[in-house]
Amino acid sequence: MNILIITAPSLLFSLLVPFVFIAIRESVKRQRQEIIKDLQTVFHLPGAPNRDDIVPSFEFVKYKYFFKRADDDNHERGDFALYHWIVSSIPLVIFMFAINALIANIFTRRVLGLDYGYDIASFPIGRPLPIYFWVVITAYAGGFIFMIRSFYRAINNFDLSPLSFVGAFLNLATGMIVAVIFVYGVMHVVTAAAPETATGAMGGSTQSAATSALFGAAIVTAFVIGIMPELATRNLIWSSRLRYYKKDDIEVYKSFSAIPVEVIDGIDTEIRDKLADFHINAVQNLAAANPLMLFVETPYGV
Repeated sequence: MNILIITAPSLLFSLLVPFVFIAIRESVKRQRQEIIKDLQTVFHLPGAPNRDDIVPSFEFVKYKYFFKRADDDNHERGDFALYHWIVSSIPLVIFMFAINALIANIFTRRVLGLDYGYDIASFPIGRPLPIYFWVVITAYAGGFIFMIRSFYRAINNFDLSPLSFVGAFLNLATGMIVAVIFVYGVMHVVTAAAPETATGAMGGSTQSAATSALFGAAIVTAFVIGIMPELATRNLIWSSRLRYYKKDDIEVYKSFSAIPVEVIDGIDTEIRDKLADFHINAVQNLAAANPLMLFVETPYGV
């Protein structure tokens, strides 16, 4: 029973994340389908014998949320099956369960002082945790925030799919692995340059301003890498100065700029932030957007 103190909450939390977002997606789909049905009464004449009344912009919206095609009724394409969601969520759930169990173990033993005869991280309670554990926890926190934001935007744009959970697992694992490798390399460089400072940062009794600064930098770096794994990986490859690796021309970015949607009368910061969830970050994005799609997916009128 003692092990259930760690495994039960960790497993429940890991299962709850995909379940909640899958349920929200289904609720959003049904709600928007009702809006589309109402729009259909406006754009389509009931009992029309031909398709002259079809509005292309509306058809794009309808086909995004209804999988049945008017020109091929005999081959109806359905939504993702339940087993698609379950199978795709397994890697993410297992990975989150392992990290959650580690964090729960550390919290119950070192914060709550509970001794239940089972220890995942076998380090004496009287000694501080190695910096690598802090890096793993911090990178996981950053990656988790990135994952939740990605799922939220995917639901808003109705592009949450089983592949989204596989991608979330890859991003979460990549960010944590890159963070550990980066800090591990930096710590060894510091060890070679100043052994006494690195020793303090690794959990020894020596505390100094340099040690605190190094620990803080490691934690901040791990969080940034966790929340932006692709950017961190790209910069690590750039810093290696691989001869034939294609790099972005930074000077090009200085020659152009995007016009924010706030320059339009009636759009304030709150509306801009809402539109950003639908990948509308500039005036050009808004000009090219389908107004009927925005009506269905946002709280704003046509």
